[in-house]
Amino acid sequence: MKKLLKNEEYLNDKLKFWFVDFNRKLDTSYVESDDETYAVVQGMEGLPVWAWTLENLSLDKLKEVKDSLTKFVDREDVNVTSRKEVYDYLVSTNYEYLDKDSYFELGFLECFNPVKPNKCDGYLDRVREDEFDLLYEYYYLYREELPLDSLTREEVYKKCKFLLADNNFYVWRNSNNKLVAFLNYSECDNVARFGNVYTVYGERRKGYCSNLVYEVTKNLKDKGYRVFLYTDYKYPNSNGAYKKVGYEDNGYLVQYNLKRK
Repeated sequence: MKKLLKNEEYLNDKLKFWFVDFNRKLDTSYVESDDETYAVVQGMEGLPVWAWTLENLSLDKLKEVKDSLTKFVDREDVNVTSRKEVYDYLVSTNYEYLDKDSYFELGFLECFNPVKPNKCDGYLDRVREDEFDLLYEYYYLYREELPLDSLTREEVYKKCKFLLADNNFYVWRNSNNKLVAFLNYSECDNVARFGNVYTVYGERRKGYCSNLVYEVTKNLKDKGYRVFLYTDYKYPNSNGAYKKVGYEDNGYLVQYNLKRK
């Protein structure tokens, strides 16, 4: 087990940078850190890199973070999540590996008190054994809508299999028993992080997503979990749906790609 950051600033940020702690605990993780002001972490090769830093980090320390990121990109092209000031520093220093066109703002929302939305038709359910191919097609369409995604169909297929295996995948069915929305969550240390929240095209704006998120959130909160999610910070429709069921906006991080020339 690698050392964990213990300072108060990191502990206050721990939920927002949940993947830093989650990935550091993996046996396959690769970590660059001074254990005080920054931690740059990748769970395994091929996964995104997460960089926690103190706010208002000194220029000397920002340079250390940049040098750490270079060690990751020397191994492979990577997607990075960090504070905006790290990205701004990379821009200001004309960092040769930075792909400016990939910039994306990632909202951080937590639910403290679930709020029941207007009722829609349908019900919460699990995926049925004979539905994997259908779910895989929907999941592939969902991945295609992501601004930073570049997975092949084969990679999406494997990821879908992996997500279903953890037993934290839920769907919403309409009154005709059609699968119209889905989500999953990851859990660690009594914290649940929602991901892959999607409503099938043609079934949107009917309340399915709000009711699905609410029901799963309430179930987890009743069990004592903290529940949060990341979202497109500049997309008001999805943010509005989450806020409608009790999620509160707590700022944002930024994502971007680093590519070898």
